[in-house]
Amino acid sequence: MAAGSGSIALAEKLQSLNGLFAIHKKKGPTSADVLNILKTKLLKEAGIKQHPKKRKRQALKLGHGGTLDSAASGVLVVGIGKGTKMLSGMLSCSKKYTTVGELGKATDTFDALGMVTEEQSYDVECGGGFYVRSLVNDLGKELSSCAHVKELIRTKQGPFTLDEHALQEEKWTIDEVVKAIESCTELVSSEAACKQLKMNPQENTEQVKEAD
Repeated sequence: MAAGSGSIALAEKLQSLNGLFAIHKKKGPTSADVLNILKTKLLKEAGIKQHPKKRKRQALKLGHGGTLDSAASGVLVVGIGKGTKMLSGMLSCSKKYTTVGELGKATDTFDALGMVTEEQSYDVECGGGFYVRSLVNDLGKELSSCAHVKELIRTKQGPFTLDEHALQEEKWTIDEVVKAIESCTELVSSEAACKQLKMNPQENTEQVKEAD
């Protein structure tokens, strides 16, 4: 078979295709971008030149059955030829997703590509005997699934916070420890005074009256 006749055979085969199939969309390009890449590859293989100005006479008709955002990856259903008419049925079909979310931030697009519109803490504050891993396990059950702790950071214990009081390794020196002890002694005293005030508000009020 001559090279020319081989290209013609491939072109005819491609243009005779009608139906649905699925491709793996990678994270980054849009669904439309992926479809254009697919179309370009198929046409190149078949030796068919696409004419952008002649849209009414498309060399190859392709469509997809439900947009995946550029930040998303996974199954993208593609219709080819007359199969593009079947794509509307794909929109109502069930779908399954695996996702990792970030708590504490909201964006205007509900994904990582949008502008942050709100930030709130979600770091758990609890008393003694509370297990964060049990909370995560319970949250998984509430979502009709399961979950476990992948990372756990204690950001506060008593009056001591990770950002303000915990010494980083490069500051594990005698001088820095001395400074930390001095500042923390004042911190603990203030914390104890606040607790005393909360526990005995009437007693403290009477002391103020006596002082007057």
